[in-house]
Amino acid sequence: MKLRLWKRPENYDGENYTGYYEGIECRRASLDFNHGSFAEISNFNVVLNALGGEDGKIVIVVKESDHTGWKKKIMVHESDEKKAQTLLELIEKMNEYPILDEDDYDKLIREAVKKEYHPVKRIFRDQAVQRVVKAYLRE
Repeated sequence: MKLRLWKRPENYDGENYTGYYEGIECRRASLDFNHGSFAEISNFNVVLNALGGEDGKIVIVVKESDHTGWKKKIMVHESDEKKAQTLLELIEKMNEYPILDEDDYDKLIREAVKKEYHPVKRIFRDQAVQRVVKAYLRE
């Protein structure tokens, strides 16, 4: 497997990433699974940490959309062969097993569940369901 160098798309007027390898992407995740997965975000964080974070040779490209939220991609400059090799090894590892760090992935899921299904929110949701059922039964 080889890393792919970024190529300028037709009619593109954004930043120039010539000389950068394209790394992994992640999208905003949510529990309704209409967006990216928590595995994508976990792997993105693990890869970024393994590369030493963002610097002149490691760039994070962020695209935002009204419909899909944000999307991020890690780019590694071709002059940093060691980091490019690390990126390639991690991508190959993900091809063998989709989650690079089970603990990080589990932590993301637990935080999301705790945030989305807070006990107070659950009470309000249950009360709302009860009101709808009662209104339906009265009809």
